[in-house]
Amino acid sequence: MSSPCNSLKSLSVKNCPGFGTASLAMVGNLCPQLQHVDLSGLYGITDAGLLPLLESCKEGLAKVNLSGCLNLTDEIVLALTRLHGGTVELLNLDGCRRITDASLVAVADNCVFLNDLDVSRCAISDSGVAALSHAEQLNLQVVSFSGCLGVSNKSMPFLKQLGKTLVGLNLQHCNSISARNVELLVESLWRCDILF
Repeated sequence: MSSPCNSLKSLSVKNCPGFGTASLAMVGNLCPQLQHVDLSGLYGITDAGLLPLLESCKEGLAKVNLSGCLNLTDEIVLALTRLHGGTVELLNLDGCRRITDASLVAVADNCVFLNDLDVSRCAISDSGVAALSHAEQLNLQVVSFSGCLGVSNKSMPFLKQLGKTLVGLNLQHCNSISARNVELLVESLWRCDILF
């Protein structure tokens, strides 16, 4: 591809180890109208490699799947929320183990239309859950904290607050949350499907 592809709205590049920084920059330059991006399993990409793509998407990204991108940090989530917080509806960071509570604070502050968030197996703690629960503009419907060992019983009041809009909540492998607290949460959030 040597000329811009202004009609391309969705791009999926999964588990391609040879797809790196240069490829991302080229895609960003050639496809400025992208709205859906699935880069899951591209464990070699970095914040610096992904930033040019985020900056070149003019329409505003709506769906972003970065699951398994092990080298990404909070810096790229901060950039994503700053650039696309007004449009992003789905954000999947499953397995991005360098993502911390700072990313959830950025999401809470900037993402007004986000309804599906997956931060499974990230370095998330009770503080991050608290930040999400205090965001008045958020209207999350599905959240996954699966495998987040820093999410504990202290998150129960925050999860109840989040649960007012949730239809799905994944707490699988959150070993710091007791079974009794999950039972109480299930009783309280009867409209929400809770996986534990």
